[in-house]
Amino acid sequence: MATAADQRRETPIRFGLCGTGPWARDVQLPCLMAAEGVSLVAVHGRNADARGALCSTAGVAGFDDFDAMLAVCDAVCFAVPPQVQDGLALRAAEAGRHILLEKPVSRDPATAAAIVEAVERRGLRAACNLSRLAIPAGAAFLDAAAVIAPTRGHVIMRLSSVTTGSAFAASPWRREPEGALWDLGPHALSMLITGLGPVERVAACTIGPAGTTLALDHARGTSTVELSMDAPTRLEEYVFGSDAGEIAWRNLDYSRRGAFEHTLADMLGRPPGTPSPTLALAAAITGTLARAMEIRSQ
Repeated sequence: MATAADQRRETPIRFGLCGTGPWARDVQLPCLMAAEGVSLVAVHGRNADARGALCSTAGVAGFDDFDAMLAVCDAVCFAVPPQVQDGLALRAAEAGRHILLEKPVSRDPATAAAIVEAVERRGLRAACNLSRLAIPAGAAFLDAAAVIAPTRGHVIMRLSSVTTGSAFAASPWRREPEGALWDLGPHALSMLITGLGPVERVAACTIGPAGTTLALDHARGTSTVELSMDAPTRLEEYVFGSDAGEIAWRNLDYSRRGAFEHTLADMLGRPPGTPSPTLALAAAITGTLARAMEIRSQ
C-alpha cells in the first residue's frame, strides 16, 4: 500500500513562480524545474519581456494577472520585493495555495502574522528561504554553538549587494537607507534567534552611510549586528560565546541554489498543515526589524 509520502511524490505539486528578476531566473526557476515532486506550470510577472524569457526557458505559461495564475497552481514561489510579496502571499494562502517565500516575508508585522495565520487555518505547506539556516554548514554551526550554551552573539555582514556589477544593484528596496536592515537583517537574526532565543528588546539601531547596527536583548543573552551592502570587500561572520568558550563561522562559501533546494525539499517533505518553522521565525524577524525601525537613529 502506498504511503502518504509515496502519493505526494507520485502527484507533483503544480508550482507557479511569481517574479522575473535575477533571483527568480538564476535560482528559483532552475531549482523548481529540477525538483522531484514539483511541476512548474506558470510564471507571473509585470515585465513582459522578462516573463517571456523565463516561460521560454521552462516551457510554461506566462501570466500578468496573479489570480489567473493561482487558478492553475497548487503552490506559489515568490521572488518579488517584500512590499509586493506580502499582499500576494496572503492572497495565495487565503486561496488555499502553498507558499514558498523569500526574506523578509513582509515589512509589516501585522501582515506577516496574517500570513502565518492563514497558512495554519487553511492547512497549507509553507516556508521562508532563510538560506544560512537552510544549508548543512549553518545547521552544524548552530549545533556546535548549542554545546557552549551561548549567552552572547555577534554578526558581521559586509556585502556588495548594491555595488556596480551585482545582480541586485538596481533593486530599489535594497538601495533604500534601511535596505541592509531588511535584506541582510533576516540572515543575521535567523542565526541569532536560533542560538539565543527570541528577541525581547531592541536596545539600539543605527542606520547611516557607514552601515546599520543593532543591539538586541534575547531570552538567553544579548547580541550585536553590523550590516553593510556596499562594502568593497566581503566579510560575513557569526560568533557565539559564553563562559564555556567561543565558536565562530566565517568566510561562508555556499551555493544559493543549494540553500534554496534545501528549503524547498523541507517544505515538500512536510504534510499539509505543517508549515516549516522558518515561516513563524521569519514573521518574528519582521516584528524585530519593525521595532528597530521605530527606534533607529541616523
